[in-house]
Amino acid sequence: MSGSAAPRTSAELHGTGAFEVAQLKGNVGGQNYALPIDLDLSKFRSVVIYCRRFTTVFSTAQLDS
Repeated sequence: MSGSAAPRTSAELHGTGAFEVAQLKGNVGGQNYALPIDLDLSKFRSVVIYCRRFTTVFSTAQLDS
């Protein structure tokens, strides 16, 4: 998750604050991930699929407030 609305680079993803939810469970079908109960969602503006190894943003989805 990122504080940026639509990060396209690793710097944009991490520059406004980021939270790593988990590794992807797979690449087909729906997936659910548990978030910590005390996570302040108001700090985040998007969910990001990001490859740490290659420092590449693959996709983003903006969050509504």
